Amino acid sequence: MNKLLKWLLIVIAVIGVLVLLAYAYRDRVISFAIDQYGLSEPFVGLSATGEIRTGLFPIRETGVETTPVLEAVRTFLDTLDAQQRAAASFDIDSDEWQRWSNIHIYARQGPGLLDMTEAQKNAAYGLLEASLSERGYLQARDIMRLDTTLGELRGGEFEWYDEERFWFTVMGQPDPVEPWGWQVDGHHLVINYFVLGDQVVMSPTFLGAEPVIAESGKHAGVAVLQEEQDQGLAMMLALSDAQQADALLTADKPGNNNYGEFYSDNAVVPLEGVRVGDFTLEQERQFLSLVGLYVGNLTAGHARVKMTEVVQHLDETYFAWVGSTRDDGAYYYRITSPVIVVEFDHQQPVGLSHLTESSLPQRKHVHVTIRTPNGNDYGKDLLRQHIAASHPPTDAAEVMRARIEAQQKQPDRHRFDQPRDEGRRPFETFQFLTVQEGMTVLDVGAYAGYTTEMLAAAVGPTGKVYSHNTDRVLKKFADGYYERTMNERLADGRLPNVEMHVAEYEDLGLDSEIDVVWLGNLLHDFYYQDGEVKAVAFLKSIGDSLKPNGILGLTDHIGDSSFDNKNLHRIEPRIVRRLLKDAGFRVEAESGLFANPADDHSKMVYEESVYRNTDRFFYRAKKLDG
Repeated sequence: MNKLLKWLLIVIAVIGVLVLLAYAYRDRVISFAIDQYGLSEPFVGLSATGEIRTGLFPIRETGVETTPVLEAVRTFLDTLDAQQRAAASFDIDSDEWQRWSNIHIYARQGPGLLDMTEAQKNAAYGLLEASLSERGYLQARDIMRLDTTLGELRGGEFEWYDEERFWFTVMGQPDPVEPWGWQVDGHHLVINYFVLGDQVVMSPTFLGAEPVIAESGKHAGVAVLQEEQDQGLAMMLALSDAQQADALLTADKPGNNNYGEFYSDNAVVPLEGVRVGDFTLEQERQFLSLVGLYVGNLTAGHARVKMTEVVQHLDETYFAWVGSTRDDGAYYYRITSPVIVVEFDHQQPVGLSHLTESSLPQRKHVHVTIRTPNGNDYGKDLLRQHIAASHPPTDAAEVMRARIEAQQKQPDRHRFDQPRDEGRRPFETFQFLTVQEGMTVLDVGAYAGYTTEMLAAAVGPTGKVYSHNTDRVLKKFADGYYERTMNERLADGRLPNVEMHVAEYEDLGLDSEIDVVWLGNLLHDFYYQDGEVKAVAFLKSIGDSLKPNGILGLTDHIGDSSFDNKNLHRIEPRIVRRLLKDAGFRVEAESGLFANPADDHSKMVYEESVYRNTDRFFYRAKKLDG
């Protein structure tokens, strides 16, 4: 009996020690459990349906400097000692990107402000300041300060709540060309910042505070997320009664509503609410101002780039609301777009629960999440494309390249062709469109036939090219110049795999014969001269010519709604996406091959400063079955 009692006491003692250790290291125990769960499935990305849309985030030049951020992170790393630098440094594809949390009791990675010298702290703050706009930086610092306020309101509980309880890590090697990024992680402030060349992805970003206004203490007067709160409500109230009914998911708000907080990287966030594409012009401007509050945490140049991306998808963007519309009520609103998801949520009290009798959401506690859906949180889609592009071309692709380059060196080429080679980049274009040897392809609106000749080389002798023009283009434009040029190009069987195809745009008459169609810089004319109905009819005729799952390659000069695009010969990408959808196509990929950030979209495309070098979108669209 004494022996049994002895063993029982030993077991109790061991359990007691384990409990004490678990409590002493509860942040690590809890973090381990959270990480095991959160990293149990591979990253896919937020989506609206559980299926990721591809082709939304092309690698392209933005024309915006990232050098200040690069220099700031190098300065920060240089201030660290060897041990700190090792703790701060991770591979570019590390799961450290995903290991962040907005709960206070979580074991962070990297050096924390609490353990830094003044020089190191200044360098860490300098990294934030270089990466963010002035407003974004001040808001981030104020969020940090409000954690000290929370510690004060909890009777000096600074073990978990303090403005220096934030940690910094760097993924990859900071480089002007190769991908890299940084993360700040702490209670109520998390920023993931990915850099590739001059492109930036700043998501997931988590912003929050409890309280949101410091009414006393060290930082009395500090307030955050008030504009986001008030402009969100103003947006809801600016809607008509019918629009508000569409936006309102439920007037009841008993709890928290955010989808996109920590370890929610694969969340399905439904398209709910009112469609922004149906807003009036004034409502649309107000909506873009609201989105701009969140995007505007980026520096001005990258914020402009992101807002342009948002505008392209307004027809597919939704605004949803939960809760009260009183100016003292608690609510949640969500902006859901293919390229950004923003959530603003009045939350239940946590840190200040001891000061309130109600457990209902309150304005004193706010959480904001900003996500890049469809696989590009943490810049992962850009990283995937970068890695894929670094792989050597296939043998078949190299053979195609050789055929194209040989055709470009032919002494009997048209005299105007060679100056176009650099800007047209035929090999890269056809690779993006998945052109292969032996295919049957269609050059719609071929005019003088530059692309026709390059396609003829790409598909090789076993392939076929239909070079399309209308009778009017051939015989009446420029006094018959295009007919003469095409006759010369095809004379004496010079391009034996090319067939002239003369037909009206709305009736191409090539039912289900074509693998790939090329349509370059032409759709804007149909839209502005002939109207939307004929533009859709034209695209449907192209669809009829394609085999099932056939590809349409489409490029055109990017227009801006601020300018007279009809006279500038430009078109807004959002209009083109709508036309394609109405004609039965889905944009499955976008390329930055013809991007030119120096083109401000205000010039006519034939103006000398931008001629043959406009900023153009380039879509690969697939014909949908049925």
